[in-house]
Amino acid sequence: MTLKESVITQPKDQKDWNIYETTIKGLYLGENMPLHEVIEVMRKRHSFHATERIYKRQFLRWKWRKYNAKGYWDSHFNGDQVETPMSRATCKRPARRKQLSKVTARHNNYGVNGRLQASCHSPLLSRTFSSGNRTDSCISELFINLRDLICGNHRQDPGWSESRTSIRAPRTGNLVGNLFYLAGYLYGVNDYCTSGSALRRAFILLDELATNKAIDIYRALFFDIPYNVPEAVLGMYFRHISRLLSIIRGGEPIARMAVLLKRLNSEARFQLFSALGRMHDIEADLYDETRGEVDWKRLEVRFEALLLRELCGVKPAQGHSPLLARLTHRAIQTLGSWDKPSAHGI
Repeated sequence: MTLKESVITQPKDQKDWNIYETTIKGLYLGENMPLHEVIEVMRKRHSFHATERIYKRQFLRWKWRKYNAKGYWDSHFNGDQVETPMSRATCKRPARRKQLSKVTARHNNYGVNGRLQASCHSPLLSRTFSSGNRTDSCISELFINLRDLICGNHRQDPGWSESRTSIRAPRTGNLVGNLFYLAGYLYGVNDYCTSGSALRRAFILLDELATNKAIDIYRALFFDIPYNVPEAVLGMYFRHISRLLSIIRGGEPIARMAVLLKRLNSEARFQLFSALGRMHDIEADLYDETRGEVDWKRLEVRFEALLLRELCGVKPAQGHSPLLARLTHRAIQTLGSWDKPSAHGI
């Protein structure tokens, strides 16, 4: 080996980087190699070497964003053009790093449609999930606490399984959701004063909502309201309900769920609504286990889970259609008996 072949070149200025830009881009974004492999290939094949930190700094200058990191979403929300891999991720990164197609809240009905799509972006599996990293562990804990909440209430209150009341949240829950949506709309049309008033009122009513039974409010707090909260306020919302429920219902599953959702929102927001979408299916499965064969609440939660799938263009899972057909037939029979006028009524 000659002396010339063994010399390793280190970049001194931008010109040195520009010489190898196409080569590095092909390895990092084209072949989707992990950074440490790119560094090794460049050192061995091209006698070009820099530290990982220097590479990352240069990638920022080139506006390359490979993973679903906070910087990617910051650039995305600011409207900056970034270069990302076009193919499916092949490098050894956790599944949570795969990118989602998402637009800003201001340009997509203040985030409602985008969040609905995110709810069904990944497969809605209620039985299988991994715990390969911190985010997956957080999501699995979320599912476990949802089960503890529903099954625990079933054990402690046997009458709940036989009740025929609707799953609808207390009236306050609907009002809070509407206020958050109104605040987002008013903010979008630059009516900041009225938007702020609506937000303050919504947070005040959250305190009142939290005093109801956990089984009556978890759907409003976790399944309904988050879809209407403005993007800029979503983190504040989860921080508030996590503190509120930790004080009122410390140690209970609903309080732990609020803390886990706060963590998920702050560390991996791109998976937040995917997890919420999967929770709809888990909830429907749990209602199947804890309630009767033909039950109105069971029907409602299953319909909502399927409706969420339909909004995202996902067909109902096999086996659900016969169930819904039986429940629909039973509903028609019941409603038909109500609709028939009696002789005394005439």
